[in-house]
Amino acid sequence: MRLLSFCLLLIPTFYTHAITVGVFDIRGDVGNDGGKLADLAQNEIQSDKSLTVRDRLAVKNIIAQQEKCAAGMRECPELSGALKTLDVYVTGEAVTLAGQKQVILRAVKTGDQKIAALAVGNGDTLEKSMAEAAADLKKKMAGIHTADAGASDKWKIAVQPIRAANAAAQNLSELSGLDSMLMHALSKRAAFDLVETKTDDIVEAEKMLTLTGMAPGALAPAGSDYTHFVTATIKVHDEWRTLAYQVVSKKTGTPVISDIIEWNVNQSPQKALDEIAEKAESDVMKVLGKLEIASCDPRDAVMTFEYKDNTRAPEAIQCKSPLLIEDIPAGEYTLVFKHEDRNTLTQAISIKPKETLKLGKIQLPDIDMTLFREASQAEGSGKYAEANSLYAQFYTKYPRHRMASYAMYREGYVTQLRLRKVADGRKILENVIARKPDAEIRSEAYVGMALGYKAEGDGAKANGIFQMLTDQYAGTTAAEFARDCLEGKCSF
Repeated sequence: MRLLSFCLLLIPTFYTHAITVGVFDIRGDVGNDGGKLADLAQNEIQSDKSLTVRDRLAVKNIIAQQEKCAAGMRECPELSGALKTLDVYVTGEAVTLAGQKQVILRAVKTGDQKIAALAVGNGDTLEKSMAEAAADLKKKMAGIHTADAGASDKWKIAVQPIRAANAAAQNLSELSGLDSMLMHALSKRAAFDLVETKTDDIVEAEKMLTLTGMAPGALAPAGSDYTHFVTATIKVHDEWRTLAYQVVSKKTGTPVISDIIEWNVNQSPQKALDEIAEKAESDVMKVLGKLEIASCDPRDAVMTFEYKDNTRAPEAIQCKSPLLIEDIPAGEYTLVFKHEDRNTLTQAISIKPKETLKLGKIQLPDIDMTLFREASQAEGSGKYAEANSLYAQFYTKYPRHRMASYAMYREGYVTQLRLRKVADGRKILENVIARKPDAEIRSEAYVGMALGYKAEGDGAKANGIFQMLTDQYAGTTAAEFARDCLEGKCSF
């Protein structure tokens, strides 16, 4: 396994003020020169005496020594307070663009993986580009502070590697460096802090340092503190490149910015990526707002967030207390609050950029039982057709209400035994059972079906249902009625 310089450092007392830096092998379009380029960067950075640079190959020696200690092959000193992890590591990629060799270097803080400085070098050779990038990065690193700067309103963005979406894109010389170029573009926008993504070999190096008994620093996956991430794919069609990208909220997993940008082979991809960064910042600063709901009554109500511009599908969200929805494009929306025991509440809202709309407590109204009461009164007065119409209106309007299945049962009962449309009524009662209501309503529906068979003169089917009710629904009113019917005392 290739070892990287994410390692510990024995620091003399007079260096305790310095930032400790390690340099990783350079990736991308570098052939076998990744280590050589890292050494060039290290030498440039080391010329600044305000920084303490750990040699790129030192970790290999440290691990070898610790293995000998563990095997008893040598006596080893106690590892204690004189050891210090890296404060910053330098990583980077190289790409080939129109005959130019571009190197992009990043200085990453090991504690929170925040990219503290970024520099770009362009030249006709990798060495010249590295010298330019490293010199610029060295200047920027002089102002790095490893202490926590506190809370910030900036988005913390991680950039995933940009993937090829067709076979032609896999052969792009700049493919491996596009994510770094996008980081460079985003780093110039005031709305963002960038967070590095650890590569597999960095994680492996940290694991090995842990096994040697040496404190390696943060082992959490990179970007554990990011708020959003960028994912993108690129296609190549003849001389055109098409990049489809999304900025996704880590909290919700929902894309908050989506777009496509194109450029041709004679144009610089960096310009296109700069346009993406500019548009993303514009959306963040001028377009996005938030919605805050203090609580909902009932607490388990479900809110559907309907987007008027149709750019995103409606979202069903549990209305927990409190509820905060972030990254909402400014505009007009409709909120629909639903609960099976309450009436639906619909509310239009307006989201303004960079503001939080606070709705306070949402109280869903009680369901209006007027239709059900009128249906019962009509049935009692012998107005059966009117009763059925009102029952159907009620369960259609409130399909999840606890009385909806009962209203459907009454419609089926009336259809079978009052309107004498037995087959039609039986279908309605079968639909009641298919809804899986509570046992009381379900058993009543079975009684209605049995009485329908009895009215048709099919006593065997009727008695079969009555027997099932006495066996499976013991203790219910329906079971007692069924027992009477089996004893020849059935009245309806």
